[in-house]
Amino acid sequence: MIGRKGSVGAVHYSPVPCWPIDTTYFVEATPSLFLPFYAYLLRDLGLGHLDRSTTIPGLRRDDYAQIRVKLPPLAEQRRIVAEIEKHFTRLDAAVAALERARANLKRYRAAVLKAACEGRLVPTEAELARAEGRDYETGEQLLQRILQERRAKWEAEELAKLRAKGKEPKDDRWKAKYKEPAAPDTSDLPELPEGWVWASPDQLSSEEEYSLAIGPFGSNLKVSDYVDSGVPLIFVRNIRSGVFGGEATRYVTEAKATQLRPHWVAPGDILVTKMGDPPGDACIYPSNQPVGIITADCIKLRLRRDIPTPSFFVFATNSLVVRSQILRITKGVAQPKVSLARFKTIGFPLPPLAEQQRIVAEVERRLSVVEELERQVEASLKRAARLRQAILRRAFAGKLVPQDPNDEPASVLLDRIRAERAAAAAGEPKRRRSRRTSKNGTRSEPAAQTLPLIEAGVDR
Repeated sequence: MIGRKGSVGAVHYSPVPCWPIDTTYFVEATPSLFLPFYAYLLRDLGLGHLDRSTTIPGLRRDDYAQIRVKLPPLAEQRRIVAEIEKHFTRLDAAVAALERARANLKRYRAAVLKAACEGRLVPTEAELARAEGRDYETGEQLLQRILQERRAKWEAEELAKLRAKGKEPKDDRWKAKYKEPAAPDTSDLPELPEGWVWASPDQLSSEEEYSLAIGPFGSNLKVSDYVDSGVPLIFVRNIRSGVFGGEATRYVTEAKATQLRPHWVAPGDILVTKMGDPPGDACIYPSNQPVGIITADCIKLRLRRDIPTPSFFVFATNSLVVRSQILRITKGVAQPKVSLARFKTIGFPLPPLAEQQRIVAEVERRLSVVEELERQVEASLKRAARLRQAILRRAFAGKLVPQDPNDEPASVLLDRIRAERAAAAAGEPKRRRSRRTSKNGTRSEPAAQTLPLIEAGVDR
């Protein structure tokens, strides 16, 4: 079977009877057509390049019919297939081992992040403080200091606003207007190590306006606002676990970016996907990037300046500790997503600052080893793919197996194939291809079409 629509040029050989669907061409075996040979041959040709469709990819019979290939004798075809399968069996075993290694590295990465967010990766600050006979600021004390400083800053700014209007407060009732940041929902969260505390993104975010926001949507940003250069837009595809990647593909003008000021992203901000499969991938917006605009499928988190280790919270977001919470608050069927209101109340583990820095250093050390091994695995997989193609190229250039002068000539084989095709055509009733109309008036697609491998008069 050969992909005709959609997966153009994809080739599948079925050793048992099957029913090709209407998006495929198919070739049936005859005594003179050794289909495994042609399956490998068609894969080597890469028929996908023949797609000339503008919407749904499609393969046309006329384009396929222009291809010419060298046809070896039938006995040599069998030797070629046997040799290909011998090499491919070894390659398949090597690729399977590499895939297992990649999966193991992925599991190890997850285990490192989980241990980091459970206080098992480095000695805790509580353990070191006891051993050294000193005090330390716990995560709870750090959180209380953050909340107190945040409130004090708001009160100072609010009092300045009142006095600027000529209003001197007579009591403290104006302080009741302060809105405390949302606390985390810890009802289903595990116990943390000594000296740690659960804190919400809302509590850890900067006191600046729009420090925790989602991208613009609706009337704020339309496709017509896209331009070829300007301020880059940031999409889900740019945010992958721990690493910001991919070049900017859409921009807005400086004027439009000014209108979208709440959605600006600056270097050092944490970016989280609120949609995707699954949502919750996180990374830091790099220092070498210009100010950007997050789109509606992303969340921006800007931490307070007195939390100097945003990398820890990226690791936490990408760990099972936080990812499981994000999955629990993901709603929707067609497009599951996380709302900002629910994201504000998830629980981040908050260790003492010094411990955060040690954890980040150890995670980065271990993940750097993992990333190097992953690069080696990917390079080996690419080499295996190139070797697979090289084997096919040698096979169909007549260089994989030796020729045997005692083999029946390919010209005799070709004559026999033509005779078989002519006999088959004479014995079959003439079929008429037409679209069928059902009772409800809808038209069905034509059945899968036959596609000759060898046509009389032309060596293909």
